[in-house]
Amino acid sequence: MTHAPAQASPSVRMTLAALLLIAAVVVSALVARGRVASVDALAVETAEATYAEGLALAKDDPASARARFLESAAMFAEAARADPTAGLHFNRANALARAGEVGHAIAAYRAAAALAPADARIAANLAATRATLARSVEPPSQRLVERAAAVWGAFDESSRWIGAILLFAVGSAILVVIERPRRAAFVTMSCAALAGSSLLASTVLLDQWRRAEASRVVVLVEPTTLRKGNGDGFEPALVEPLPAGTEAIGTEERPGWLAITLGDGTTGWVPTAATARP
Repeated sequence: MTHAPAQASPSVRMTLAALLLIAAVVVSALVARGRVASVDALAVETAEATYAEGLALAKDDPASARARFLESAAMFAEAARADPTAGLHFNRANALARAGEVGHAIAAYRAAAALAPADARIAANLAATRATLARSVEPPSQRLVERAAAVWGAFDESSRWIGAILLFAVGSAILVVIERPRRAAFVTMSCAALAGSSLLASTVLLDQWRRAEASRVVVLVEPTTLRKGNGDGFEPALVEPLPAGTEAIGTEERPGWLAITLGDGTTGWVPTAATARP
């Protein structure tokens, strides 16, 4: 004689579903709170005030203005080390661009763009700074995942993590609540929520991988001769030195030297000290 498997009572299922949703809300709140708590508001306000001082001095005292912009950039850099957000990198890049540090500014804009690929302000300021280069060198082309990131990049990673957590909880709660035999409509809703959760989580993981790969990008921070080998004794690979702000892909590193590939495919070596990574 066989017996049908025992099923949990409706009250037990509802309790389990409620606990799932409550746990998801708590975790989401902790994620959001952790993001807010990591911002040093006073340090950011000081950096912004110093930047404003630079703007006020720019017309009558360019030297003092440049000093203020560099101070502001250093403050934003310190804040970004503790809380690497696109906004902090963007503000640092603006300060560096005002100070005339084109190479460092482009590196900072690229760091901001890696975190917020859909931000039109970052793209516009990066393009404007590239346009100031004495000699334009084509930057490395965007890969498919970088272009795709502009679609989901309208939402920051914390928001997507929270969405993934909540959708997972909702999808799981539906499966817990509904009785057997399960209705197709409820199963479809649950699968859609779980699929959405997986999709959001995958975009975050893809972004993390994309930024790890982007660390191979380097920007020259001073005019540099591209050489055929890793030493000053090697012949130049190009007749003219590369201008500060040139973007390239770093492919190999040896003591004091870095092999790079330019956007047009030209390869060579530059001193590591003359480069910065976004």
